[in-house]
Amino acid sequence: MADDVAQSRGARVMNTYLVFIRVMPQLALLFIAFYGFARAWNWNLDATGACVLVFVLWGGAELGDLVRGALVSIPAIQYESAYMLGLTPWQTFTRVILPQALRRLLPGSVNLSTRIVKTTSLAVLLGVVEVIKVGQQIIDAHRFDYPQGTLWVYGVIFLMYFIVCWPLSLAARALERRWAD
Repeated sequence: MADDVAQSRGARVMNTYLVFIRVMPQLALLFIAFYGFARAWNWNLDATGACVLVFVLWGGAELGDLVRGALVSIPAIQYESAYMLGLTPWQTFTRVILPQALRRLLPGSVNLSTRIVKTTSLAVLLGVVEVIKVGQQIIDAHRFDYPQGTLWVYGVIFLMYFIVCWPLSLAARALERRWAD
């Protein structure tokens, strides 16, 4: 009975965490972490630390929901069939359920990883020097000498994000093809 209450309380806490993190915009989470939590509890949290904290919490919540969805999507007949074949719960999970869930998890997790990469550009609003900030500094330093330079700087930034995100898509596509065989 006490275990059920503790599990229920833990489930409520995790559900609250998931709902709060997933509903709040990442920018609001960044401001809350940097200006709110750090100041309220007198933490010495710099802008980079606040960004890491928010992206870990946000990415973890999103990935947790993707994993939950992948596991829930496996039909109950898969569990029942494995048990009828004499597999233990652990064998059922590792040999039957997990391989199917991973295939269902792959597209969403690749999408999430590219979203995390792209969302890191919000760190500039807390003063973190990252690729967008450097691009803005280059544009500001040379705006009179090269008025058309803005397009080229942002084009290079686009290519940098593309170079990071595109291989993820290629790897996911290769895995999907391999698993389809």
